[in-house]
Amino acid sequence: MSAIKGDSPNAKADDGPEHEGPAEDGLSLGLLGALLVAVVAGIGMVAFIFPGILALVPLSVGLMVLLGMQVLIYRLFGLRIRGRQETGRRPGPPDSV
Repeated sequence: MSAIKGDSPNAKADDGPEHEGPAEDGLSLGLLGALLVAVVAGIGMVAFIFPGILALVPLSVGLMVLLGMQVLIYRLFGLRIRGRQETGRRPGPPDSV
């Protein structure tokens, strides 16, 4: 029989898997990198077949630079700001009295 939150001061409800933080961020950044590689490879194949589409290359490079800057800013400032707000407690609702 599982404990229900509120039965005793030490009982905790199972809220499911905890937020992993940097591990999940790394996964999303990896997926973003894979998406960028796929987009650039796709544009390269199309430009090889249809040379007139080479005008899209500066646009794709500009998008890659913007996304790279966004990822860089997030990695430098987003994680650091979240680190300052940590209190040493598990994430979730405050403990009941």
